[in-house]
Amino acid sequence: MSPQEKTPATLPWLTDEFLQKILRDAGGHETTVVTSSDIKPMAGGGDNYLSTMYRVSVKTKDKEEAVSTISLVVKLPPSGAEMMKLIANSSAFLTEIKLLSDILPKMFSLLRETSPEEQEEFGAKCFYAKNTMPYVLIMEDLASKGFRMAERQKGLDLRHSIVVMRSLARYHATAIALHKRDPALVESFEENFYTDSRGFVSNATLPMLRSLAEVVRSWPGFGDDYRGRLLKRADTIYDDVMELMKPEGNAFNVLNHGDLWVNNMLFRYEEVTGEVRDVKFVDFQLCRYMSPGIDLQYFIHTSVAEEIRAERVGDLLREYHKTLCATLEDLRCADSIITFQELVDEYERKALFGFFVTTMILPILLSDPDTIFNPEQSHQKEDEAIVTKRISNIHFTTVLKRLLPIYAKKNFF
Repeated sequence: MSPQEKTPATLPWLTDEFLQKILRDAGGHETTVVTSSDIKPMAGGGDNYLSTMYRVSVKTKDKEEAVSTISLVVKLPPSGAEMMKLIANSSAFLTEIKLLSDILPKMFSLLRETSPEEQEEFGAKCFYAKNTMPYVLIMEDLASKGFRMAERQKGLDLRHSIVVMRSLARYHATAIALHKRDPALVESFEENFYTDSRGFVSNATLPMLRSLAEVVRSWPGFGDDYRGRLLKRADTIYDDVMELMKPEGNAFNVLNHGDLWVNNMLFRYEEVTGEVRDVKFVDFQLCRYMSPGIDLQYFIHTSVAEEIRAERVGDLLREYHKTLCATLEDLRCADSIITFQELVDEYERKALFGFFVTTMILPILLSDPDTIFNPEQSHQKEDEAIVTKRISNIHFTTVLKRLLPIYAKKNFF
């Protein structure tokens, strides 16, 4: 079968010869011969907004004629005209390419230098990256190693959340160690999609807050007061959040993942017990050098089950702090350790970001299939009926009815 017959029209370059070359160039596959490949699209609505994904099953044989299958993931810019234009003028893909091909390998090397025991990498191995439009990333398929995604509307239980906290702390601590060796490299992540694609993000998120104001008006105990305050806050929230995300000169800054929600992490489980064993992060398009409070607020307000968010945030922060300190000790960066109270204070200082995420991003992330946000139409006014239905999602309203009075007392709106 010819490459044109077996590949989607957008991927005529993804031939068996090309796949064989990148496998050999990446190391560990020097004698690999690709005999065939099969390409299928990945992800459904609501799973990926800034990319198009394909899974490639590659049949190979080695010099002993032993046959095996290697599974890869191909990540490309979205195919729609509006999103393609947006990505071309955004740092999103270039950020992820730099993370996967340069930063994460350097961070993993630091861990292996100082910790003799086996270390888990933070993300997928990168086999190929093209850093000019149209961008291309080809990575190992973590699903082939037993990793899988959790259900995005359900929320993570305590055990899953703790596993994420520990891995996030290792990631942040190792980025601190890399910063000590090469501060310019880490601080080069000074912008992200929120800042360089401001028009898109504000067009996608501000309608959430304005529609929310109308919906909560009918809730007992909320009424016109909440409506008026939320509508007024829509005029200033984005500027305040952009200011909140800037790194501060003498503050505790790390290389944030930037988009740490349940769809951007894959879990692996014990075969016998079924208990969650470890996690890997994916989709590093929004990485930025800033306070760890941003990653923590984002994860806790988008991904943990509501009962965990209501009662166990302190426990999650303790797990994060314990692993952060231990990893910094291992990396010989004990001078960067902060106290638990300093961590809590930093988390609270970024609490406005939690309000922003809850009211303006969470409705999109929790959308039902019939209200999935279409980024290709973000330049147009979205149908108000769809936005209202998205806001009225039971998964979202359950969270908001508890948190909105708390945000009101903190004068976030």
